[in-house]
Amino acid sequence: GGSGGGGVATAESEKLQQLQCLFKAVLPYFMKHFIGQRNSAAVVVAELIRHTGNDKTFLDQCVQELLPRISDNEPRVRRQALVGLGNLSDVWSSELIQTAPAIIASLTSAIEDQNEIVCLSAIRSLIKVLG
Repeated sequence: GGSGGGGVATAESEKLQQLQCLFKAVLPYFMKHFIGQRNSAAVVVAELIRHTGNDKTFLDQCVQELLPRISDNEPRVRRQALVGLGNLSDVWSSELIQTAPAIIASLTSAIEDQNEIVCLSAIRSLIKVLG
């Protein structure tokens, strides 16, 4: 069997498919009234950003879900969204240039958040992304 390096690529794409399923599964929780559900969804998507691999569409979907969470009325959800955007530093590429202004603007405005923990998360994420 000449399955040389093909197995690695298949395993990688299978993992990505599983992560995309997870992403789709948590999306409805962003619409829930319970803070814990929205927060859990934000935690998952924030972490997924780091595992999007070369799938820029998936990465973009994650970013598009997190950006509106920065104005959630719950500080924990806002903080998680900021952490997720900070995780972009792990997967940053030229393809993100088009969404960069929105990301930077969101992080910058969050620095003025009334919640100190949210402010600090915004600063930390901004440093990560700009670094």
